[in-house]
Amino acid sequence: MKKFDFAVIGAGIGGLIFAQLMSKNGKSVIVLEKGKHLGGAIQGFSRRGVTFDTGAHYIGGLDKGQNLYQYFNYLDIVNDLKVERLDEDCFDKITFDSDGKCYCYAQGYDNFIRVLSRYFPDNKADIELYVDKIKEVGAQYPMYSLNINKGVGIKLKEKHLNLSVGDFLDSITTNAELKKVLAASNLVYAGDNTTTPYYVHALILNSYLSSSYRFVGGASQMAHRLAEQIVHNGGEIRNLAEVSRFQFGEGKNIEAAILNNKEKIYADNFVSNVHPAVTLDMIPEGKIRKAYKHRIQSLENTYSVFSLYIVLKPKSFPNLPYNLYHFSDDDIWAKNNSKEQWPKTFMMITQSHKIGQKYADGITAISPMDFAMVEQWAKTKHKHRPQSYLDFKAQMQDRFLELLEKKYPGLKDKIDYIEVNTPLTYLHYTHSPRGSLYGIIRSAKDPLRTHIAPYTKVPNLFFVGQNIDVHGVLGVTVGAFLAAGLFLDLEELLRRVAE
Repeated sequence: MKKFDFAVIGAGIGGLIFAQLMSKNGKSVIVLEKGKHLGGAIQGFSRRGVTFDTGAHYIGGLDKGQNLYQYFNYLDIVNDLKVERLDEDCFDKITFDSDGKCYCYAQGYDNFIRVLSRYFPDNKADIELYVDKIKEVGAQYPMYSLNINKGVGIKLKEKHLNLSVGDFLDSITTNAELKKVLAASNLVYAGDNTTTPYYVHALILNSYLSSSYRFVGGASQMAHRLAEQIVHNGGEIRNLAEVSRFQFGEGKNIEAAILNNKEKIYADNFVSNVHPAVTLDMIPEGKIRKAYKHRIQSLENTYSVFSLYIVLKPKSFPNLPYNLYHFSDDDIWAKNNSKEQWPKTFMMITQSHKIGQKYADGITAISPMDFAMVEQWAKTKHKHRPQSYLDFKAQMQDRFLELLEKKYPGLKDKIDYIEVNTPLTYLHYTHSPRGSLYGIIRSAKDPLRTHIAPYTKVPNLFFVGQNIDVHGVLGVTVGAFLAAGLFLDLEELLRRVAE
C-alpha cells in the first residue's frame, strides 16, 4: 500500500503552491484534481486559437524584490512566466456613463498620487493619506511585507479587521467623487462598502499599486509551471481524480481519500483546495461536530459573474494596456443589480498571445451577477441544460453586448466568435457554492466568524485556497505558505523567500 506524506485535493493555485512547497522540502505529495485541467478558478481555455482566462486577469507585486516576485522566485517559477507590464500611468481605467468622466490608477505610490491628483487637485492630501494607510496595513503584516524582523506571529490590528472599506474611505475624504473612484475596482475582491474589511481592500490595492502585470498567453501558465516543479521534485499529479469522501481510521484522523472510482489514496495529511463547505461534506457523519460544520456551511459567499469571451477579427481592435472598469451609473458596489437592470457595470481586458502586440486577439468582459438569476436551472447538468437556460444566456449576452457597443461603437462588427459563462459555469468548474467568484465573504461586522483558519477540527485535514487569508493570486500564495508553516519552520521559510 503506497502512502504519501500529503494528499492535496484540488489543483487550484493554492493547492499547487502547497504541493510545490512540500515537494521542494522533501515530502512525498500527490495532487488529486477532478477536472481535465489544472488551475481551479484560473484555469484557462482556448477558442479559435485565442487563450482566455477565467481568473487572475492581472497580478501585482511582481517587480523584482517585491512580495509576489519573491514568493514565485522561491517556488522556482518566476523566470518561466510570460507576463507584460501594464501602462505605468494607467493600469486601471475607470469610466462612468453618468458624467462621461475617465480616471486612471497609476503604478508606484508617488505616481499614483501624482496622476490621481490631476483629477482632484484640491484633495492631494487625502490621496496621500489613502496611500499611507494602505501601505501601513501591508507593512504590519509580515507575510505581505516579508519583514520577518517583526516575527511571523503578528496579526492584523483589530481596527483593520473591524473597519469596513466604506467607513475607511469616509475617514480619508469627504469628496464623494474621490471615494467613488478609489473604490471603483472593487470587482477584484467582490467588495461591499458596509461589510468588506478595510484590510482586504488595502492588501489587494497595495499589491497593484506596487506594480501591475498581465499574463500573456493565459494565467493558467502559473498552474503548469508549478505542476512541472512538483513532478520534478518527485510528486504526482492526477487529473480526472475526483475525491468523493474521506475514510477515517480507528482514531480521529483521515486515513484515505476515496475517489469516485472507489480507489483509495492513503496519506498522513490531507490538504483541501476545495471550498471548505464542500470539503466538509466529504466527511462521514459523526466525525466532526455538527456545530462546526454548520458554522462553515452557513457562511455567505461572494457574488458570481457573467462573462463574455470574444474572439476578435484580425487587427480590428487595439490591445489595451490597461483594465477597464465601466459603470452605467454611480452604483459602484453593484447594490442594485437586479435582472431587470442587469448589466450596469463591467470589467474588460484584452487578450494577446505575444508581448507588445498592437492589436488584441480577444476580449474578456465580466459583470457581477447574482446566482439567483440562474438558480432555476441549478439542478440541470452542464452541457445538458434546457432551452430556457440557453435563451436566458442569449438574452443576457445581447444586453451585455449592447453595453459594450455603447462604450466602443462598432465593436459588434469586429467580433468573430463569442463564448458565454454564467454563475452555473463557475459552479460546475470550481465547486464554489452558488458559483461564488471569491468564496466566503469576509465581514468587518463579524471578522472572527468569517475567518477560516488553515487547520480544521479533523487533526490531519487542512485548508488552502482563496477562502484562507485573502483571495487573489498573492493572497492565495500567502495562504498556502501559512498552511505550509504548520509543517515547516515558517520563519525560516519566509527568510528564504525574503532573501
